[in-house]
Amino acid sequence: MPRSEKLFIVGGTIRDILLNRPPRDYDIVTIDDPMAAATLIAAHTGGRVVKLGKPGMYLYRVTSGRIECDVTAARQGSIISDLLARDFTVNAMAVSTAGGEIIDPANGRCDLEKKIIRMISSENLRADPIRFLRAWRLAAELAFSISTETFEAIRADGHMIIRSAGERIRDELIKYFASPVSADYIGSLAGTRMLSAIFPGMEYLKKCSQNAYHDFDVFDHTLKTYAGLEAILNQPGSGGLSNKRATHFLSSPENLPLFKFAALLHDIGKPAARTMDESGCVHFYNHEKIGADMAGGICRNLRFSNHQTRYVDVIIRNHLRPLFLFTAYREGRLNQRAVNRFFLKTKPYSIDLLLLAVADAQGKGSGSDSDGFTKFADTLVSDYIDGFLPMAAAPSPIDGHDIMSAFGLPPSPLIGEIINYIKEQRLIFPIKSREDALDRVKNFLKHRSHS
Repeated sequence: MPRSEKLFIVGGTIRDILLNRPPRDYDIVTIDDPMAAATLIAAHTGGRVVKLGKPGMYLYRVTSGRIECDVTAARQGSIISDLLARDFTVNAMAVSTAGGEIIDPANGRCDLEKKIIRMISSENLRADPIRFLRAWRLAAELAFSISTETFEAIRADGHMIIRSAGERIRDELIKYFASPVSADYIGSLAGTRMLSAIFPGMEYLKKCSQNAYHDFDVFDHTLKTYAGLEAILNQPGSGGLSNKRATHFLSSPENLPLFKFAALLHDIGKPAARTMDESGCVHFYNHEKIGADMAGGICRNLRFSNHQTRYVDVIIRNHLRPLFLFTAYREGRLNQRAVNRFFLKTKPYSIDLLLLAVADAQGKGSGSDSDGFTKFADTLVSDYIDGFLPMAAAPSPIDGHDIMSAFGLPPSPLIGEIINYIKEQRLIFPIKSREDALDRVKNFLKHRSHS
């Protein structure tokens, strides 16, 4: 980094350095021309300059193999004015690249030592409403508390978050859910009305009473489920699960924040699905389908990718499947074929669904057999890892050449369709030999010709 009294390292970079956390990138403010400053940094680091933003709000990003810097002009041409216009005191510190003391006009270093997220002013938060959510993201990321006056300001105006672009809200949420202690903050976050603003429909979970299997309304149950899932993810083998390998077989590490997102929304469809029969029993028929559709709309509003949206949909739409298996198990009508069919239809999300179901069951309270379900889910986890996956990876008893030779078929997409059918068949109905496999193909072709 070139040394200059006109160049300052600012914001989260200084915060992270003081916390002995490696900075993700470097934020630079200059009291000179930002393009000239970015060009100087690029020449010094062997990088290149990319101009981002819109007129009056340009940002110059310097990328190189070593570092990435975002260079902006100081507000009002003053580093002090620039720092005092920022969001939180811990982000309002700077150091000149020429060296020297930390510039700290908002006393952020003191709050850093006290582990407090404190706003500089409510006006600063309202100037960019994404900052309302960022307070919770930073608190969870750093394991800090939020000052009382900051919480009150966000509780009053946090609904303004919807003025922020959906993708900005999404990015803050993903970082928030990535924190291993996000559950410690989810209740207070809900108290600011931001959850209802970001997730339309969540406000109806409060005081939505349930049936005899639940001790809590839908909202409190949701928070307990969320916390229970996070505890399981943080400490494999906790929550009554003995199989510590489960988290190694989740669908993808990239899905972990989305997994918590889905847990938060898993019952969002219940208020709309709630009915009461003649005997006074409450039911929530199809709430998983209603909830998945609602979550899909939220994902689209927040500009989630198609992959992210599909993952959330799969988890919410199928979150009752493990419970259905448990019901069949208790009634003595569950067989291995049904278990393998569940794995086949839900892979690679089978373990995700099982872990959410455990947290869901434990979040119901004393009205449900959560211990019995947890032991059952533990068995399914082992069955998936030690039984289903090796069987799925085993070589097929026949290949495309066998199929074409036996039935006089030319190369075509049909051959691939048949191979996939055989793969599925042997996971549900064991195939004993090559001849058995060819008989299955014959039956498949016969039914296909009549359809």
